[in-house]
Amino acid sequence: SRKREQFVIKQAWAVRPMDVRRAMLDLRPHIVHFCGHGDTEGLAFEDENGRSRIIDAETLAEFFGLFADRVECVILNACYSEVQARAIARHIPYVIGMKSAIGDKAAIQFAVAFYDAVGSGESYEFAYKVACNALKWAGLSESHIPVLMIKREQPTISEESQKGDQAQIFEVEPRPRFFRTYRQFIGREVIIGEII
Repeated sequence: SRKREQFVIKQAWAVRPMDVRRAMLDLRPHIVHFCGHGDTEGLAFEDENGRSRIIDAETLAEFFGLFADRVECVILNACYSEVQARAIARHIPYVIGMKSAIGDKAAIQFAVAFYDAVGSGESYEFAYKVACNALKWAGLSESHIPVLMIKREQPTISEESQKGDQAQIFEVEPRPRFFRTYRQFIGREVIIGEII
C-alpha cells in the first residue's frame, strides 16, 4: 500500500479484558480490530483462568466510549457481532460488525481487502465497500454479512431530551475522512501477516 509507512501495527493475543484495557491505554490506537468469537450475547475474551468469557454489548460500548477522542474505527471480525457494533457506534465514528456467522476464509479476505484500501489512503467507508466486493471476487457468498455503522452528530430535536448533541447511527455515505500521518491499530497476527 502506498501509505503503508504511516501505520504502526501492534497486536495482542488471547486477550483478557485487562490486556485490552492496557493496550488501549498504552498504544492509543486509531483503529481497533477484534478477531475472535462472538455470539448475540457478546464477544469472547479469555478470563484469568484461560476460559472464554462473554463481554456484552453495553460493556463494550461503555469501554470504547472512554476512548472516543482517539479511536476512529473498530472492526469486530467475529460472528454475530452486529449487536455489539451498533452499541459501540454510539461512540465511535466507524464500526464494522457481522450480521451472522462468517467463515475464517471470508473474515481474513475481508480484513486484507479493508486494510489494502485503508493503507492506500481511502476512507473507512470506501475500504468497507472494497472489502465486501473482495468477498465476491473470491467466490465467497458472505459479502452481505459485514455491516458498517457510521456515527454522525445531530442536534437534538426534542426539547424533552438532554441539551447538546445526540449521536445517531446511519448506514449512509459519509464525507471522506483524511488520514493523519501516523496511525496505530490493534489486531491479530494472522490478519496482520496477510496485510503486510
